[in-house]
Amino acid sequence: PAHKSQLVWMACHSAAFEDLRVSSFIRGKKVIPRGKLSTRGVQIASNENVETMDSNTLELRSRYWAIRTRSGGNTNQQKASAGQISVQPTFSVQRN
Repeated sequence: PAHKSQLVWMACHSAAFEDLRVSSFIRGKKVIPRGKLSTRGVQIASNENVETMDSNTLELRSRYWAIRTRSGGNTNQQKASAGQISVQPTFSVQRN
């Protein structure tokens, strides 16, 4: 369901930047301008909608996780253990 993917997105982002403003932004407050997010190493076009950004990054990251992790690319497994898996791959994906 959507809730699980939200959890993955949240885990990845709060791991990438331990920032209260960002986590509140993820919870749906839509307060922060996206320009501030990009200062932390994530490139987001400022004209993008929050919704499209959501789904696009989610699809991208799950694909990258499938490639970069050793669990064979089972996305459900990854979502279950997102806390452990997400940190390293998302860092390399975002910063390179």
